[in-house]
Amino acid sequence: DHSEELVQDLAEVCKKKKKSRESPKTPPGSPSHQPPPPPPPAGPSGASGAPGASGSSQVPPTPPPPSSTSQESPFKCSA
Repeated sequence: DHSEELVQDLAEVCKKKKKSRESPKTPPGSPSHQPPPPPPPAGPSGASGAPGASGSSQVPPTPPPPSSTSQESPFKCSA
């Protein structure tokens, strides 16, 4: 009997917790503050975008330096 009562109490507590959590969450505007969709996109795009962009942007710049050096050597040679 006690075990059953405990189970029922737990179920009730869970229901109450869920209800209390949901009701406060919804009214306060937690939903608007809870939008995980924006964060994920920002995370991946920011993470892959920032490092990727910086990396990809750094890649082009790196080649130019070598080309400029190769140009410099010919210039020096010709000079």
